[in-house]
Formats: sequence, structure tokens, C-alpha cells
Amino acid sequence: MNAMFTNRVGDYFLTIGFFALFFTFGSLDYSTVFSIAPYVNTNVITFISILLLLGAAAKSAQLGLHIWLPYAMEGLNKCCNLFNFFFISNFLCIYYSGVIFNQIKNIENLYSNYFIRKRFFSLSAILGRRSLIWVYNINDLSLIKEAPFKTKTECARVLQINRRTVATYLDSNKLFNHKWIFSSIMLSNKELSKYRVPVKLIEVITGELLGDGYIRYDPKNTPKINGRLEFTFSAKNLHYIKYLKYVVLAFICTGSKLTPWPNPRLSNREPSQYWFCSKQLPFLSKLHLIWYKEKEGKYVKVLPYNIEETLTPIGLAHWIMGDGYFYKGVTYICTDNFAEQEVLKLVKILDEKFGIKSSINKRKKSNGNMAWRIRISKLSMEKLVKLVIPYFIPEMMYKLGIRIKNNR
Repeated sequence: MNAMFTNRVGDYFLTIGFFALFFTFGSLDYSTVFSIAPYVNTNVITFISILLLLGAAAKSAQLGLHIWLPYAMEGLNKCCNLFNFFFISNFLCIYYSGVIFNQIKNIENLYSNYFIRKRFFSLSAILGRRSLIWVYNINDLSLIKEAPFKTKTECARVLQINRRTVATYLDSNKLFNHKWIFSSIMLSNKELSKYRVPVKLIEVITGELLGDGYIRYDPKNTPKINGRLEFTFSAKNLHYIKYLKYVVLAFICTGSKLTPWPNPRLSNREPSQYWFCSKQLPFLSKLHLIWYKEKEGKYVKVLPYNIEETLTPIGLAHWIMGDGYFYKGVTYICTDNFAEQEVLKLVKILDEKFGIKSSINKRKKSNGNMAWRIRISKLSMEKLVKLVIPYFIPEMMYKLGIRIKNNR
């Protein structure tokens, strides 16, 4: 009985030690535990160390806790028993350590958010450790200062924000200033990735900026206010406007209503245009630096240096839906915002990257300036349709010369 009790002591202390590690650090990973340990109360570290030490001492039959070993060695053949003891104990140690760590890892993935975020139970709180604060920059998923803050006051001072703001956003799953997320536990890359702008969204934005999409941003006068996307479409494209705002760009837009012009409540007229904008986000400010160039005190849209890499079939589809039209058997794409050389570069990209032949047509604007538009060759229309039609909505098929019942 005493031997069995001594052996179970090791089990109890090891189990309690593992749970103490998990509830204190939120993980059993060595790198995570060692990186956070300097910021944890020394009493907590000592308590966990004693638990693991006693568990290891009992399980390894150290002096004073070895009484279970003679009973395990009883048998007819001492050599056989020695072999069995060393072989079986090592095998079980390796096997069950893997099983235990695997199961605890699963438990961690399933319940870490539930127990730690909701704070139903926290061993560290019982032992008097203050909660640490991890602040992540969502733009590059980096940890501010490469270490957690010890207090809300320190966090607020370094980030130059109000302490109450830190408390409000901590564990709220909401971004502060569309940039930072505050958490009381270390977040994995998988958890952080849900805040990162999807690649497909960037591809859509590329297509929209090639059209009439606009980034409103003033890096000189208001550099601390992030840029935002703005769109104005004709009322006849209302289906596409709703699809763009509430489906494709929902990640960066609010659920507010579209803004009509003129406002029917004030003018008693049907709207001829609709406008909407995105949230003000840091990555849009970066895009502004690529897409715009200062000229005579104003920012003029230019073709990005990496447009050949960023233009994809999704972007091409949205470019046509937003700023294309069908005329005399071919699709035209409006490129009035760009200079002749930039339009020629786009024609070259369509040919070399997608195998779509096209040319440019000159037209005169109402102000007397010249503009150029891309005309897709009839020989390439079939290839264009196959390339972009998976990303078209039915209401916009007419821009490819495809008529559906609702558009007849």
C-alpha cells in the first residue's frame, strides 16, 4: 500500500505541475514558457518548480521515495526483472509523455480561449501574479517591443494612449485604431491571421484602383489619419455596388447604407449615383504611396511599378465590372486616369501575362484633354470571357456581351 501511495505521489505532483504551467503561461511549449518566465512572479515559478521536482523524484525512485521499487523488482528471475524494469519504464516514459503532451496540447487548443479569456479560473491570479498584456501590430503580426507589457499603465505610456483604452480593448477581439490588438495571453499566428487583409482582397482593390476607385489620404497635412477607399458608381450598377461593399469588401467596410446622390429625401429625385467608402486602415495608406504621386500640390493616380505582379484575373474582372463596357462586339476598359505610356504598359501586360490582345483608342475629354481607353481584340474576347467570368456577378455579364434574362 505504501509503495503504491508513493508512486501515486509522483503522478499527482506531475499532473498538478503541468496544469500549473498551463494556467500560468497559457502553453506547455518550452519556448513560450521560457520567454514569459522573466515576467512572472518568482513565487509562482518556485511553486511550479517544486511540484515538478517532487513528481520527478517520486517517479524516478529517489532516496526516500524509492520504496515502490523493490516491489516492482519481485520475481523469479532477477536479470529478467532488471531488464523489464529498465526497458518497460523507459518505454512507458517515452510513450506516455508523448500521449500526455499531445492530449494536453489538444485541451489547450480547445479550452485556452474559454478558460483564460473569460477568466473563470486562473492559478496565476490566485498566487498574486499580475496579468501581462500582449499588443500585436496586425500589419505584420509583430509583437510590440517583442515582449508583453507588465501593466496597463506601462502599455498606455509606451503606446501614448489612455489607460482606460487599454482596459476596454483588452481581450475584446477588436482592433484599436485598426492596427493593434490587446490580449492577456500570447496569440498564435493562426489566431492573428484572421486580422490580416486577405490576398484576394488586395487583388480586388488593384482592379478597382485601375478603374475609378480612389484612396483618400493626405500624408502631409494629416499623416496620423489613415487612408480609406472611396467609390462612386452610376445608379444602374446598384447590384454591383452592393456586391462590392457588402460581400467582396466586407472585411474593410462597415454595414452602413450606401449614400445616394442626389438625396431623394431632399431633392425628391431618383438617385443617379451612389457613394461609399471603406474604413480608414494603415495598409491603405501604404497603397496610397504606391498608387499616387504628388504633382503641383495634388496627388495624382499613377500606375504602380509592380502592377504586372499584382494584376490577377480577379482584379481584371473587377476592373471590367467597375469601369468597362461592351460596344460593337468587344469590351472596352476605361483608363482615362492614366497617361498614354501607362495605358500602353497595361496593354502589354494583358498580352504577355494573360495572352489577351488589345489596343488603345484615343478620345477627347469634355475639358479638351486627351485620354486613352483599352479595346479588347475580337480574337481575344473568348479567352477574356473564360478568364474573368468565374468572378463576375450575373448582373454585370452584359459588359462581356453576355445577356441574361434579368438584363434583357
